[in-house]
Amino acid sequence: SGTDAGAAEANGASGIVVNGSSNIIGGTTAADRNVIAGNAAAGILIGVTGGSSNTVRGNIIGSDATGGADLGNTSHGVDVRCAGNLLMDNQIAGNDGSGIYISGEAADGNVVQGNLIGTNAAGSAALANGQDGINVTNGADDNVIGLVHTEVVDGRLVIDVVRDRPVQNATVRIRIGALQLDEITLDGKRTLVHLNGQK
Repeated sequence: SGTDAGAAEANGASGIVVNGSSNIIGGTTAADRNVIAGNAAAGILIGVTGGSSNTVRGNIIGSDATGGADLGNTSHGVDVRCAGNLLMDNQIAGNDGSGIYISGEAADGNVVQGNLIGTNAAGSAALANGQDGINVTNGADDNVIGLVHTEVVDGRLVIDVVRDRPVQNATVRIRIGALQLDEITLDGKRTLVHLNGQK
């Protein structure tokens, strides 16, 4: 979507738009994988007018098919506006906005697990998103990020939670290379975790 596997062939808006439920984008094998890059808005936009319980898994979002070159989407890599979605095992890098943006009162109970955010496909070098790695905002509650210590985040900010009321999202567990940062609570403040471990 938005590429010819080697260069951007941009769509005029988002690469994939989902306003339904229980859809699967990608999968567990290389044959299931989508390259979603070079689009004029978000790579994947989920739930603006409704839906829930969609799965985004195993995709390359914002880079070329090798996972090494920046072909970023103009907005966020994955923009989630509804509940109960699973974002797992994706490479999300090189996008102009945030890697993952979860926003709105309806965007509760999402799970973000096992993704490479802001790195190349090997997790060995930065391929930064332009804004935050993950941004949970505008009333989104009960989201779980980095459930089993498998998030690898590089580039800009790891987590940026900006709220107008106390958050109710789950504890964050992140591993950056050999540096493990456990139990970083999303407490309603901007939680900034940089690659060097300073907060």
